[in-house]
Amino acid sequence: MSHTNHMEGLVNNALDFVEKAFQEFLPAPKYSVIHLYAGVELFLKARLLAEHWALVIAKPQEADLAKFLKGDFQSVTLDDAAKRLDKIVGSGLTPAEVEQVRSLGRHRNQMMHFYHDATGPAGEALRREVAVEQLRAWHTLNRLLLDRWEDVFKPWAHRISQLDEALKGHRDYLQVRFDALKPELSAKEMAGARLTVCTSCGHRADELMGLFGALSSGQCHVCGQPSVQLEAPCPSCAQALTFVDEGFATCNGCGREVEPEELASLIEDGEPGTKHYFEGGLPGHCIGCDGIRTVVLHDNERLCASCFSFYDAESMSQCAWCGEVNAGRLQDSFLTGCVVCNGRLGSSID
Repeated sequence: MSHTNHMEGLVNNALDFVEKAFQEFLPAPKYSVIHLYAGVELFLKARLLAEHWALVIAKPQEADLAKFLKGDFQSVTLDDAAKRLDKIVGSGLTPAEVEQVRSLGRHRNQMMHFYHDATGPAGEALRREVAVEQLRAWHTLNRLLLDRWEDVFKPWAHRISQLDEALKGHRDYLQVRFDALKPELSAKEMAGARLTVCTSCGHRADELMGLFGALSSGQCHVCGQPSVQLEAPCPSCAQALTFVDEGFATCNGCGREVEPEELASLIEDGEPGTKHYFEGGLPGHCIGCDGIRTVVLHDNERLCASCFSFYDAESMSQCAWCGEVNAGRLQDSFLTGCVVCNGRLGSSID
């Protein structure tokens, strides 16, 4: 089996596990959790494989292509996969996404080692729990596959999109919870609370709390999905745009697509290009998401317009190799570089 065929087989296998997980939600929630975790883990390995086959192996230094193509190897663990996606691929998971996968893994371990009765009241409670967990996991996975890693998983985009239909049963369970919460949510709105539609479960139950400037954090009362939202005017028609969890959005009014670097210019306090602005070390690059020129002053806070992380002044540092300002923790930048350079070691290789 060739490298290309191995990639195709791995992604199709991951999709099979996810499809099976959603089909088993009602009759066998225990196996639904087990199979969803297997599918998520395979997708992470597939992203590593797209970079280089050796990254899928637990000890890349002992990689043997012949054994790999036969499937005779020990694969990478979740934690190591997350580290490699971040440090080697340069397209890692956020801390919240890593924790979500770990949580799914812990639930999967519980399902494998302990008996769970899927009948009666206990079974209904289990299904509600599984519905919440899987909707949140799918929201994250869908964003990874169709947005952040779109170039890699584009051949499977149609099949991935079709999986959303399989979540109807999950949403029916959450509708019951939403209906029960309606009086409480209505009372919150009357008291001045800001509620918006949750991007995970689709219910108007995500309660927003202002952080600073146009940035807010939220948490859904129905499924528990956390969110970070930023509001800014469309640069073409001035209609209000809402960016959820990342600095990409499309204007409903004129169809204009706005990306992080442009969003940064819309929300910044300073005046770009001035001596004062550059002396402040801005705009900066974000180590957390590899955003280029996305860290700007917003309401006197250093905010990344790509991943919505914010930094204090001490977190801004200059790369010892190229001199560019980065937000986050630079380590050995003279040798290994920063978001925009590869440092001395990378230059030597070139």
